[in-house]
Amino acid sequence: MKYRYAVLLFVIAFLLQTVLAPQNSILGISPDLTLCLVIAMAFLYEGNSGVVCGVLFGLLIDLCFSPVIGPAAISYLAVALFVAELRRYLYRDSLLNITIATVSGTVLFYLFYWAILGVFGGTYHFIVMLRMVPLLMIFHTIANILFYFLIGRRSVRHPRDRHYDGNRLYFS
Repeated sequence: MKYRYAVLLFVIAFLLQTVLAPQNSILGISPDLTLCLVIAMAFLYEGNSGVVCGVLFGLLIDLCFSPVIGPAAISYLAVALFVAELRRYLYRDSLLNITIATVSGTVLFYLFYWAILGVFGGTYHFIVMLRMVPLLMIFHTIANILFYFLIGRRSVRHPRDRHYDGNRLYFS
């Protein structure tokens, strides 16, 4: 994906996350749309636009909302690199594989974020983070499936699967 389109998507996600998400949370938890885009872009597209935009918008999120600059950016970088490596082993047109990438990316992000904040003296308790993660996995999976239908179907024009029939989405 071209960088200008990726930046536009990340700006929209950042604005939606900061303006609408706090008012529309369930049980006090709202999805991290920037993380969803980082996972979706790193999984669906070959370039580095997800990695670069994830780090830049991670720094922006840290500047706006974090007491320490860098944890979100480093966590987005780790997730993007992990999901980009996972892309080599999973077929990109399967919703099950997108779900696997989303769930593993969400868990990895929050573990990294908690660890980095813990190193710098954060008071973010591990049990609180563990209580949030299952609901966040559901939110992020729904968001990434929606992203897939909006931006991802164009990412793989010629799949490597010889049994691909071109217009069906399957779970295996």
